[in-house]
Amino acid sequence: MIDSVKGVEEQTLRLMDVCRMRKYSGNEFSINKMDLQGKDPFDLLDELEQKLKIRLIRLHGQLDKGIHSGVYNIYRQNIRLLKEVKRKPMN
Repeated sequence: MIDSVKGVEEQTLRLMDVCRMRKYSGNEFSINKMDLQGKDPFDLLDELEQKLKIRLIRLHGQLDKGIHSGVYNIYRQNIRLLKEVKRKPMN
């Protein structure tokens, strides 16, 4: 899980070292906290490739930030729209 605000963290780098040491090649990453003001998604993907020294294949992409959003699945070539989230006012 990659934080969209912090980017690649030290723990992720250490975990990749362990994966390489054990010759584990099946890595999958998800970007978390996309609803917050964070790094540009394409810049974050570039950071992942550079810092982790890997080549990424993007399978899903966020369509929009905010209340109305969805995910485009590149592999299946379909869109899943997310329901509108109604938030309760804070007291």
